[in-house]
Amino acid sequence: RVMKLFAKDALRRAPVSVTLDFALSKSQIAHIVGGLVICFAIQYGSLFYVKRFHKRFLSTLDAKSAMDFGVRCASSAWGLLCGVWSAALLRKALKTSTDTLSRMYASPPLEGCEELVCLAVGYFMYDAIVSHKHYGMQYFLHAVISVVTFLTPQFMPKGFLHMYAANFLLWEATLPFLAARYIMIKAGMGSTRVFKIVELTGFGLWVFIRFFIGVPMMYLYFSDAYSMFKAGKASPLWLYMWYTFASAALQLMNVIWLTAIIKTLFTKSRTTVTPENFGQNNKKE
Repeated sequence: RVMKLFAKDALRRAPVSVTLDFALSKSQIAHIVGGLVICFAIQYGSLFYVKRFHKRFLSTLDAKSAMDFGVRCASSAWGLLCGVWSAALLRKALKTSTDTLSRMYASPPLEGCEELVCLAVGYFMYDAIVSHKHYGMQYFLHAVISVVTFLTPQFMPKGFLHMYAANFLLWEATLPFLAARYIMIKAGMGSTRVFKIVELTGFGLWVFIRFFIGVPMMYLYFSDAYSMFKAGKASPLWLYMWYTFASAALQLMNVIWLTAIIKTLFTKSRTTVTPENFGQNNKKE
C-alpha cells in the first residue's frame, strides 16, 4: 500500500485532461520545412556534384540507380546529424529522467530535442514523398507512421516524450553505413575487405541500437504508459494507445527487415534487395 501511495503521489504533477494544441511556433515550422527542403537539396546537389566531377561513375548508373544514389546521400547526411545529436540527448535524458513522470514529461524539456524532432518530421515527410513515388508501400507507411509519431508531440505540453524521441531517433545513426554499402557496390567494391568491414559494422550497429537498446526502451515506455493510465494521467488516452501501437509496429518492421538483411549478408549475390534502407524499397544492395 505504501509503494502504491508513493507511485500515485509521484505522478501528482502530471498534466490532466490534456488536449492537443494544433498550433506550431515559427521555430517549429522553420525546422520542419528546413528538414524537408535540405533533404531534397542534398539529393539533387549530390547528383550535380557527381555529374560534374565523377562522370565515369555516374555513367555506370541507370536513371533509377542515379536517383537512388541521391536519396541515399540525403539519408546519410540526415543519419549522421541525427545519430550524433540524438545520442547526446539520450545520454543527458538517461541522467535526468529517473521516474515515470520525468520520462513522459521532461522537466525542464531537453534542450535541443524539440528542434531535432521537428527536423525529423521534415525528413520523414521527404522520406514519405520519395517512398510513395519510387519505392514500396510498406516503406511509405513506415514514413507516414514516423511523421505522425514525431509531429504529434509538438501539439502536447513541452517536454512530452523527449527521452523516448531521442531513443527512437538514434536508430537513424545506421543510415550512413547503409548508404556507404550501396555506393561501394555500385562502384564495384562489393568484394573488398573495406566493404565487408562497412557492411558488418553497419549491421552490428543496426542490431545493437534497434534491439539491445530499442526493445528495452519500448518495454520501458509500455510500463510508463501503463503507470500513467493507472494513475488516471494518460491524457489523451488515444495518444498513449497510438504510441503503444507505433512502438510495437516499428519493432515488428525491424524483425521483418532483420530476417531480410541476414539473408542478404549471407548470400553471394550483391544485388539482393535490402529492406532496411531508411524507407525505400526496390533498391539494389
